[in-house]
Amino acid sequence: MRQKGRKRRHAFTLIELLVVIAIIAILISLLVPAVQKVRESAARVQTSNNLKNICLAFHGYSDTYKSLPFPGDLTPVASKEETGGWGYQITPFISQQPIFDAPRSNVSIAVLMCPGRGRSAADFNSDFTLNGSLYTGYSGTSIPNPRITMASIIDGTSNTIFVGANYIKTADYGLLTTPYKFDTSTVNLSSGNKRDSTAAGRQWGGVYSEGSFMGMGDGTVRNFPYNYKGGNTAGTPDGSLANLMTTQANDIVSLP
Repeated sequence: MRQKGRKRRHAFTLIELLVVIAIIAILISLLVPAVQKVRESAARVQTSNNLKNICLAFHGYSDTYKSLPFPGDLTPVASKEETGGWGYQITPFISQQPIFDAPRSNVSIAVLMCPGRGRSAADFNSDFTLNGSLYTGYSGTSIPNPRITMASIIDGTSNTIFVGANYIKTADYGLLTTPYKFDTSTVNLSSGNKRDSTAAGRQWGGVYSEGSFMGMGDGTVRNFPYNYKGGNTAGTPDGSLANLMTTQANDIVSLP
């Protein structure tokens, strides 16, 4: 028998379901870009912090050994500060003393990486590269150590790049295919500065739209736009950081 006073429940109609789905889709489309922007902002901050720690490690190394880390060789010798590449040489100063004491392959050192690329460190590979122009005349082998000191940087450490983001193929995001074991990689004076793309190149670069992050000799970190003109030498293209790579040229630069 049918009960009196009981309300009959109605299901959603197809149109009502479609409206709800459309509203959810709109909310997601608004939310995703905001989340991506927050994630990229966090990655930029972490990249800057990583470079800051590397620059401070260079200062720690300099205070201890009275010279700067240098490109070095592929194979480090345990507890020998003048072996291996610059990445191995600074390990005691980035809280990686066990790796300095017993170097091994397939180690992961997050401070040497740019989180915006989503890559993992292995064999001391890095998303950052050394300014090779600090070591004018350096032969590319670990012996002899060129013994570059802070005092020899006549242009001023605040106007000189020590380490910066290098340039890689976008296809290598999430991978680690660069062949620079133990961070012997350098960027030379003639190299430009541009955003990562599908091409390859040994130069400064970066994943972020605003520009490349560079660690300066005074320990500060700066972001250089890809069309940066404040560090050009006559005849070099926009984006060149040549004047910021030399140490004794009395260059006039304009920092971002």
